[in-house]
Amino acid sequence: MEFLNPEPPYVLFRDRPEWSDVTPIAQDDGPTPLAPILYSDKYKDATSYFRAIYVAKEYSPRVLDLTLEIIKQNASHYTVWQYRYRTLLALNSPLTQELHLLSKLLPTHLKSYQAWNHRRLLLLQLGKKSARGELAFAEIALAKDAKNYHTWVYREWLLCNFFAPAPAITTSPAAGEDAEPAIEELDEDGGADEEVWREEVVFTDRMLEDDVRNNSVWHHRFFVLFEGPRAKQSPDVAESEIEYTKHKIALAPNNASSWNYLRGILSHTRTPLPLLLPFARPYTLPQSAQSSLRAFADPGELPFLPGEKAQLPCVAALEFVADALAEEGKPEAGGVYDELVQRDPVRKQFWEYRKRSLQSASAPVGAQA
Repeated sequence: MEFLNPEPPYVLFRDRPEWSDVTPIAQDDGPTPLAPILYSDKYKDATSYFRAIYVAKEYSPRVLDLTLEIIKQNASHYTVWQYRYRTLLALNSPLTQELHLLSKLLPTHLKSYQAWNHRRLLLLQLGKKSARGELAFAEIALAKDAKNYHTWVYREWLLCNFFAPAPAITTSPAAGEDAEPAIEELDEDGGADEEVWREEVVFTDRMLEDDVRNNSVWHHRFFVLFEGPRAKQSPDVAESEIEYTKHKIALAPNNASSWNYLRGILSHTRTPLPLLLPFARPYTLPQSAQSSLRAFADPGELPFLPGEKAQLPCVAALEFVADALAEEGKPEAGGVYDELVQRDPVRKQFWEYRKRSLQSASAPVGAQA
């Protein structure tokens, strides 16, 4: 228990014998600072010693202790992170230990871009053998914050840098800004690890099972299947994903993320919106009309119909139908935009603009002038 093993009292660096040879450099805010920041004594003490070792270009084990203390107090101090990285390389320190240390720090600093960038630099040194474990670490981090932008960007970077059909660029072990890049072959045959990308689709399945409204997961799934370096431009993939998305929409009809994903697939594959009108129309009807639809629907259509607890009509479905009708040049689109004005008054002016644009496009050239 913590009270049986209390942490020793904190000692300022100016009171530590091993730092007695260093003259700290205080922050210079000028003679009359307009709005000085009230740093704590601990932070002012540590950063003053950091400025001194930075000027002296010292790379030593005690620098690692100093930078770690500052990072604990301010995980967004980019200069400290960068100097720590250079020190690790200069000392030829075991980077796996640094990775483990960072794994303990990151859960409380998931919003720190600098912390994630430090981890990225370590992986460039450690190479692909450590990358698979990093995908697992990223999943653990997402379990803590499933929509954290930095974690998703890091995961995408891992996939592209270590599992893409091209060699990864890593930095050389030499310290310094001018380190020459080195080429690391991703696989013995120089190809990509396709299994990792297949597992990534399964990973997004798990994430959407937990939260079907997580837009970050939908975005990542689209990247993996349609935009990433292992994306396969296959009609079968697109058709399968359309069916998958229709199931998810039936589960949560008012989820904008799944509707946007559906539109993304159609746009990417240049599939006309009107082809999905039979699917979208039931979601534009009130719940009172759904029992009749279910009674006369074919068995294969039932899984794609709104559930009994769905809040209908669905604004996203109305927008989809309006845009599909407009794509066909049908005047009925104007009536759907009118309904959107009533159902979605926050964007009233936008829907009115869309209707005017529709009318302008259909008017004769002379009338437009």
